[in-house]
Amino acid sequence: MKLLNSRNLLIASLLGFSALFAGSNLLVKAQSEPKLGCQATVDKVIQEIRAKGVKTVNFRVLKNSANQGVSSKRNDELEIILSESDAGNIILSETRKGNSQINAKITEILSSDTFLDSWSDEIFKSCDKTGTVYFYGLMTNEILRLVRTYK
Repeated sequence: MKLLNSRNLLIASLLGFSALFAGSNLLVKAQSEPKLGCQATVDKVIQEIRAKGVKTVNFRVLKNSANQGVSSKRNDELEIILSESDAGNIILSETRKGNSQINAKITEILSSDTFLDSWSDEIFKSCDKTGTVYFYGLMTNEILRLVRTYK
């Protein structure tokens, strides 16, 4: 058996460490996903809602609105408004021509705790000042309002 001299020992050590760090570096890269910013997350949620067939999705941020029971660091509220047309921008009591197919999509989305909880959680993770997310459904004869608060 041949004895290792200091040069060979150094090379073997460096190869061993590089293999060790190369493997762990791949694990770290695979586990970490880039965190979306607040606006990008809201845009992503809105795109997902539109992809489900809702014509118009608007949002509004209410800065520093008082939220009872919510952490004082999370004073903003986000309203996400789903509507069958540009009705999100008109007075709610105004009579509108309805689209029953889109109304059904809005009702289906707002009836899904899975969708609403998932979207709210994404928003709370990315928007550190948001304490409440409101989902509104503006339809021909009905207005639905659902609330999710940061826990």
